[in-house]
Amino acid sequence: MGERFLRYVVAQAPLRESIEDFWQMVWESGTQIVVMLCELDESSSSLAPCYWPQKRKAKMRLADYTLTLNSTTSSRHQVTSIVSMKCLASGERRSVYHLRFLGWKTGSVPESEDALLGMPQLLPPFLSLCTVDICCR
Repeated sequence: MGERFLRYVVAQAPLRESIEDFWQMVWESGTQIVVMLCELDESSSSLAPCYWPQKRKAKMRLADYTLTLNSTTSSRHQVTSIVSMKCLASGERRSVYHLRFLGWKTGSVPESEDALLGMPQLLPPFLSLCTVDICCR
């Protein structure tokens, strides 16, 4: 049996002005999982802005793509969202899993490595060999 390799892209969480570029990178790299390790910007500070739809069936329209939130599940340490991404030029659709880690506050380290290491167990098994995009500040 051949070796299994996990491909990944590591990127800064997008700024407000680079959200469209971020999703273009996700599309072009074939990313199926986005892991967000930083806090979400709930105000107007410099933390990561919300770059995906927040309400079920809500749409976020970008220049080249439409994002639709299909579902969200929460656990103690993470929020997992499934986002449908549609390329407007081709009509092609893809699902992207967005995992937001809740245990890494700005300027600190996670309280427990178990929470971070347990994230992959919350994904469906078929996603074990896909491209992952890890966002951090």
